[in-house]
Amino acid sequence: MRWYLDIITTPGPETAQTAVMVHLPKERYLFNCPEGLQRVCYENRHRMFKLNHLFLTRVDWASMGGLPGMLLTIGDQSSAVVNLGAGPNFSHFMAAMRSFINRPGFPVKITEFDDAGPQPVEPYVGEQLTVVPVLSYPASADSVIREEPTESTTEDDSTSDRATKRCRLAGSNSIPPSSSDRLAPINEIVRMMFNRDPNAAGRRYYPSLLPTSPRPAALTYICTGPSVPGKFDVKAAEALGVPKGRLRGQLVRGETIVLPDGTVISPDQCVHPGRPGAVFIVCDCPSVAYIDSLIKQPGFKPYYRDDSTHVTSDRSVDCLIHNTGPGVLQDPRYQAWMHRFGAETHHLVSGADVNDDAIVFTGSAEEQLVLSNLSSNVFHGPFQAVKPGSSSTTWAALQPQLPAKSCLLRPETRFEFEPTPVCHTENQIQPYNYQMQDRVSSISELIQPFQSKVAELREAQLIQSPKRDAKAADIAPDAFENLVISPLGTGSSHPSKYRNVSANLVKVPTRGNMLLDVGENTIGQLYRLLGDSARFNPIFQMGFDDLFADLHLIYISHMHADHHLGLPSILNHWFQRSQTQQGQARNLTVIGPQALLTWLTEYNMVQPLGLSDPNLHLVCTEALFPSGLNANAETRATLLAPLRTSLGITDVTVCRAIHCASSYCVALEHEQGWKLSYSGDTRPNPAFVSLGRDSDLLIHESTLEDAMQAEAIAKRHCTTSETLQVAADMNARYTLLTHFSQRYPRAPVFLNGGPMGPSAAIAAANLKLAIDSPRVGVAFDLMSVRMGDFPQLATFIPALKMLHPNIEGEAVEDVHIDLGI
Repeated sequence: MRWYLDIITTPGPETAQTAVMVHLPKERYLFNCPEGLQRVCYENRHRMFKLNHLFLTRVDWASMGGLPGMLLTIGDQSSAVVNLGAGPNFSHFMAAMRSFINRPGFPVKITEFDDAGPQPVEPYVGEQLTVVPVLSYPASADSVIREEPTESTTEDDSTSDRATKRCRLAGSNSIPPSSSDRLAPINEIVRMMFNRDPNAAGRRYYPSLLPTSPRPAALTYICTGPSVPGKFDVKAAEALGVPKGRLRGQLVRGETIVLPDGTVISPDQCVHPGRPGAVFIVCDCPSVAYIDSLIKQPGFKPYYRDDSTHVTSDRSVDCLIHNTGPGVLQDPRYQAWMHRFGAETHHLVSGADVNDDAIVFTGSAEEQLVLSNLSSNVFHGPFQAVKPGSSSTTWAALQPQLPAKSCLLRPETRFEFEPTPVCHTENQIQPYNYQMQDRVSSISELIQPFQSKVAELREAQLIQSPKRDAKAADIAPDAFENLVISPLGTGSSHPSKYRNVSANLVKVPTRGNMLLDVGENTIGQLYRLLGDSARFNPIFQMGFDDLFADLHLIYISHMHADHHLGLPSILNHWFQRSQTQQGQARNLTVIGPQALLTWLTEYNMVQPLGLSDPNLHLVCTEALFPSGLNANAETRATLLAPLRTSLGITDVTVCRAIHCASSYCVALEHEQGWKLSYSGDTRPNPAFVSLGRDSDLLIHESTLEDAMQAEAIAKRHCTTSETLQVAADMNARYTLLTHFSQRYPRAPVFLNGGPMGPSAAIAAANLKLAIDSPRVGVAFDLMSVRMGDFPQLATFIPALKMLHPNIEGEAVEDVHIDLGI
């Protein structure tokens, strides 16, 4: 029986945690689900439809940031039970998502492993895999957690005291409610999110969550696979007179048989001894503070091979996967612990300070490199800190101190357990080589005929509408022209090979930066766009950390997962970065629906995101209506005061989008005279046309082609022609089209046409409208556009059409085969 595990992700800028997928004949297990994991699965064709068990090593966003999106995708495609397991507060985390995850009829079962109670943590027993959780804590908390009851206290008192102290160590002054009190409403919420009858009538009711406090538990999982039955000895059976057929089958199943002549035959006479199931461990040690707690856990003792008194397991550990924090692998205590498992154990090692900065999304990287041949300023390859062929100097220095069978993990490492344990590294993802892509090398020659034409069009199409000239004169010189926009994600619904989900970065010259929506893994996109210094991106002229030093606005249009799931990692990085900026102006305003603010508040109880920082301002979108729905003019001015001070934004006005509940369109006005409007997701919206009248830049969704208007109406999105009509009615100076359906994997259909698109007449009309107007641009992930250069985008369209011929089959394959439908 063949079974194996694959390393899906390792720690890096695009994926924060090591994720492991275990393939068994009847089951599939996933350990950790960081942001970007679903997109990695599309990229490398890991099918998720059989996934039915998922375990997390930590209840923090690094380990589970991809889980909400993953559940939504699986829930749309399958009704099979999915079992989730994680440490303390995991149920709270799940229930906090009730405003944006609702999949009735999709059965989800949650197991929360918590050692705060008097009972030991129970193992999880699947059909083919047994998972034993082992909890460890940082040194400050561990001394409390392991505290034994004294003679003067009862066991229950001691348990309650430990839980109280643990919460206080985590930074809370409040005593948490009892586990049963806290979990009762949570279990009801989860039932209504997933397990209720989808046909049941009546309004959903979600009770409030009781307070909780962060629990810094790191879980390690000891996993035992299915035992291997012994082989049937045909010669022995024949010698004993066992006939072929039913009786031999009984012996194989371990049953004793009686021959017709009365002879009793036991299985051990014809069947060779079987082997116990293979053992592997998924270990998480986030920092050196966890080492003592981890290595003292008694659950590992049966597998040590340095002291025969401990050996109670019939099989040693075949594979130990290490997910380590900074300095852990260099610590002599951890190295000595690794050696205790014996010479036969394979150690697969990963960590933020040992793994290379290898680009995971190679399809997207190649696409950007192809487009860079049109303009190296607008399009450029993603940042990568290491060169192909280089290896981590940290790992090279560490190797002699680690067990002989130690291997540095990269994505696409595979470890086979049966029939023989072996580690395969030949398909590992290496640092991306920009010079060795066959398609890229031929692009320069391919587009050479367009180069002179593009230069001519750039000059000929620098036209401004007479209606806009009057206002343009009122804008401060270079104020709007030097504004920079980068679409970080231009796809809708879920990430794909070439397009991430919605996010837009805007740099306001001399003032700072803002983000308009932040879909899952926006933080990884920012790193690839900006690099580690201001020298990498010539348009933005700031590095990744510089962005957070001057990040002043995050606007979330609505609570669909593809628009806001990147927010926790962005806030966490801003908060960590802000700790080094004491005394500097670092105001950050987050504007979003009330449901967003509730979710952030409840999640902040599990993992602090800096919500208590006086420089972080949470503003409810509903308070910004011009009519003052929930606030008068004075209150609005107070809410927007930090934005005026930091970014020069003088007004933020919103209107309801024609999409889902609590979805909004927004218009931002700047003290230097320019105006930017952002649609979020919506149908053509007269209220938004009025709100955004005379915008200098309109960023508008263009989800579907014209031939799919019926679907656009049903899903409350826009077609290309509808978006262009909105821009015309609004009298927008420039319009950037974005949020394209993932059925168009590389470019919207009016660029590539073909049988998948609308009729020839409609396609030709849309293409002519786009080419003839220097005011319309098509968004691609990680492009960088200075507004003074925006008219040049139209000049790229002929070349874009050539570079992106119809690839209908690729779109179908990406969406359907990778999801396993």
